[in-house]
Amino acid sequence: MAACRMGVLAAAILIACCAPARGQTAPPACTAAPAPPGGVKTKVDDAFTTESTKAFTPAVLTLSWTLPNVDRNHPGNIPSAFAIEAGSDRGLSDVGIAQTAGTELTFVTPMANGTYYVRVRSVNACGQSETSKESRVRIRNSVEKGQPNPFVILSTVHATRERLANQAYVQVKGLVRNGWLGAPAPFVAVRASFEGSNGGLGVTGTAFVNGSSRRLQRSRIVTDTVIEPGGTGCFLIYAEFPAGQVTGLGLIASADRFETQPLAGRVEMDGGMSMKADQFDGLLVSGRLKNSGQVATRLNELWVEARDGAGQVLDCHGTSAHGADVTLGDGLTTRTGLAPAASGAFENATEAVFSMTHLLRQWITWDEADGATMPMVTPQYTALKKKLIELLDGDPQATSPQEIAQAREALRAEARAIEQRLTTSAGQ
Repeated sequence: MAACRMGVLAAAILIACCAPARGQTAPPACTAAPAPPGGVKTKVDDAFTTESTKAFTPAVLTLSWTLPNVDRNHPGNIPSAFAIEAGSDRGLSDVGIAQTAGTELTFVTPMANGTYYVRVRSVNACGQSETSKESRVRIRNSVEKGQPNPFVILSTVHATRERLANQAYVQVKGLVRNGWLGAPAPFVAVRASFEGSNGGLGVTGTAFVNGSSRRLQRSRIVTDTVIEPGGTGCFLIYAEFPAGQVTGLGLIASADRFETQPLAGRVEMDGGMSMKADQFDGLLVSGRLKNSGQVATRLNELWVEARDGAGQVLDCHGTSAHGADVTLGDGLTTRTGLAPAASGAFENATEAVFSMTHLLRQWITWDEADGATMPMVTPQYTALKKKLIELLDGDPQATSPQEIAQAREALRAEARAIEQRLTTSAGQ
């Protein structure tokens, strides 16, 4: 039943039309911290296993609340966001804390087995409110604590029919969240099963989620597909069809359990970020990235996830920061190197419509030199990395987003295969 429920929800997402959202405006200067939200409710969707793929989906908690009562004559008291807290006992927030990207009145997250106490605070520039009334929720028959538990947040999924040259395809974008008490989830893959008006089309699409950077423990390769505990990542799937007769889809996320290590470097925004419309009303994001750590970095990228007023993902796109030329080994050279304290400019030309963009989340991924251990790469990995670097360093107007996405997927798949072989051989 749960699998059918997911399919129905996703189908509704696919055929819906998005109305333009309000343009982004600066919030009024606050005069006081806002009042706490009211009416906090909890809803738990049970975990399930599909018979066809044996893919396990964790239980999912949905929190919803109402706006606080505020004096509309003093808009500075209105919240600009909400903070969600979860604890193992009353009043605690030791399980996790999250903040909405705007004034959304819901929060969806996968959860491990356990009993939790959840509450919400209103937030504005003057501070946080007191907490809402606390709710107790019990999660059963889900994953155990310490396991990765990524889940596609269906309300963020946006699917469109597109054409590239003579090919028809469906483009699916969305957000994946890893639970608070999960482990870091590398190589999170989202699998889309498409449906037609007369039944199944027999077509599927798969893509890795764009997340944060970590180093794989055995191969020493850096992957940008990791979702941290409590974190999110976005995905972009292209699936080609002989005809555009697609009416629905089902989505499932799964993760590998490879051991990973955090990177030692630190790359941050250097100053503010500019957002404007290009000549086609596309969202154009620009600025500079700075290496604030003590380790030289390379392949520095700024990722953005643009969402409309309904919370659906309009684009999931990364672009390189132009710095110094660096050699990656095997003759590979890229102009994305940043020495400590150095900075480089970026310009991220997304496929999102500027006038529809309501929320924008951004994060930074990077690689770093490891003088002690060189990655255990294959000739295939080197060739695929060279191709991706050439696409990222080339003219963005001469390369389609689909071509870059396919090059990323191929490189990530080879990195996963290398790590899988090393992990298997170590276990024998």
